[in-house]
Amino acid sequence: MVNKKQDILDAYIELSFINRQNRGTISAQQVAEYVGCSKVLIFQYYSNMDELSSVCFHSICHEIKDEIRKVYVPDTITPESVMDYLLKVWERFFGYLSSNPPKAHYFVSYSLNRSPYPTGYSSSDMIVKSILGEEYEHFLLECPDFILISEYLVSVAALTANMVQNSSDPESVTEKITRIIMDGISSIIVKRS
Repeated sequence: MVNKKQDILDAYIELSFINRQNRGTISAQQVAEYVGCSKVLIFQYYSNMDELSSVCFHSICHEIKDEIRKVYVPDTITPESVMDYLLKVWERFFGYLSSNPPKAHYFVSYSLNRSPYPTGYSSSDMIVKSILGEEYEHFLLECPDFILISEYLVSVAALTANMVQNSSDPESVTEKITRIIMDGISSIIVKRS
């Protein structure tokens, strides 16, 4: 049964991506047909379609956070190590979105239309603190614009992932976008230090 629950989430995200041009709502019947289950099963797991939609977003946020947590937090915080950390976070986050078009679309759409933060968070600052833990204050001391830069990376990654998905040469586009983004951020961090 656990797989069916995940299948329902995946189906809702996929259907949202498939129907993105229509911008219509996805019905429980559509999800049930896509998964091959009954509508009753969907409502056993989720009280309504809004809850299902919210759980999809939180599931994607959790996956993104897991990806970012794989980035090694440097032992010594310097402008260079902050820059290196941000580059690796960018690569993880952008890579996740670029390789998961339905989830990227859902993440962007939900963020813009409903809420940019998962349950339990009311700011980017809170999310960054939950990822960095004790090192959070050191990052801010070394790079006061760290939160602003992090928000910028999230916004740009979400929007540019679409460019990569529609490109005939995704690797080249990814490399160019990464260079453009990181060169700009590097100048901000270097100016501060």
